[in-house]
Order: sequence, then C-alpha cells, then structure tokens
Amino acid sequence: MIYKRQGNKQENSPPINIETDVRFASASLKDEIPEIIMRDHQGREVVRVPDTQYHYIYCVKGTEPGNQNNLPVEIVPESEIQHYQVVNDKEVEVGKFERTKNIVVDRFMPKTELDLWQVDSTYEVWADHTNGLYEIAKDLEAKDEVGISKISFGGFKESYALISSVREGDKFVITMSLSQKRKKYYHSMPFSNASENEFKQEDNKVQGLLEEI
Repeated sequence: MIYKRQGNKQENSPPINIETDVRFASASLKDEIPEIIMRDHQGREVVRVPDTQYHYIYCVKGTEPGNQNNLPVEIVPESEIQHYQVVNDKEVEVGKFERTKNIVVDRFMPKTELDLWQVDSTYEVWADHTNGLYEIAKDLEAKDEVGISKISFGGFKESYALISSVREGDKFVITMSLSQKRKKYYHSMPFSNASENEFKQEDNKVQGLLEEI
C-alpha cells in the first residue's frame, strides 16, 4: 500500500508518504460481479461453453455443440469478442482491468461520509510489520478521515477502495470497503424547520459504471 498526504503549512503538518507491504482478507459475504454481454464483430451474442474438461470455446449463441436446432457450431475467436455492460438500459462497451498491484491512497474524505456509500464488500488489511499501518491509522484517526483509492482484481470490475481505521480497545484494524457508487436516497427531508409533509423526492436513476468523485 502506498499512502500519500500533502503537507499543510498553515497547520504546520508535514507531508506523509508511507509505503508498506500489506495483505487483506474478505470480511463480508457480498461481492457482485457486473453482468457482461459478449458479442462478435457482427453484433451477435456470444457464449462460452466447455469444450473439454479444462478448455472452453466461444460460440455464437444458439449454435453451441448439441444445440436444439442442430445448427452448425459457429466458433468465435476470443480476440474478436467485444464486451458490453448494460447501463441505463443501453449496452456500453467495456474492457478488462489490470489487477491492481499497488493500492495508492492519495485522496481523502470525512469519515462521516463513509455511510453515504453503497459498500459491496469489506476487507481487513494487515501486515507482518505493522509500523506502516500504524502510521496510516494514526493519521486517519487524527484527521477523522477515510482514504480513497481504486482497486481491481482483474476482469471487468473496478471499485473505489475506502480505507479507514477502526479501534478495538487498545488495538486498531485497517478496513478496506469496496464500493462503486454512493447510496441513492429518494425521500430526503430538510434538517431544520421540517414538517411531517415536507420532503424531497428525486427521480429514480440507474447508476452503473464507476462514478467519478
């Protein structure tokens, strides 16, 4: 993990640059993978089917080996396949992400804003040598903030990695919450001078690809 924070002359705080080896393990049960549609250069949908026990082939949908209509198998080279994800009822072409090698934390937000994010999965982050993570936890707690990075395990999903410190007695835990979007509320109410009938109802909008923050 690479942790960066710019210094602040007014607060007389020096810049922070921490690089430490870490490991992490899932602390949640949910990790959704977006549905991907494969198409050939003619726009026909492609499916992956097993050819042998350890090998797969890609075919035009409906022409798989043993198909009900006895159509000849139309194999599509993997290099000619385009991938799409449905966003707002439209197919958007997507590409595979490289697996993240370094988690670079160089953006921050108030810790209170963590509840505004739709968390898909949560991981515990730890290391054999804890000095680097201790410095990270100390900085996050002092400023009451959450670090922000991006992460991908490869494939077609990229997520924001929200890094926070949690206290357990005299110990600390670094958590990494993965999220692709903020929560969407449709009945927000004014905090002051509110009556029971006053509320704000927003349009129901679908959010798909990783939104910018």
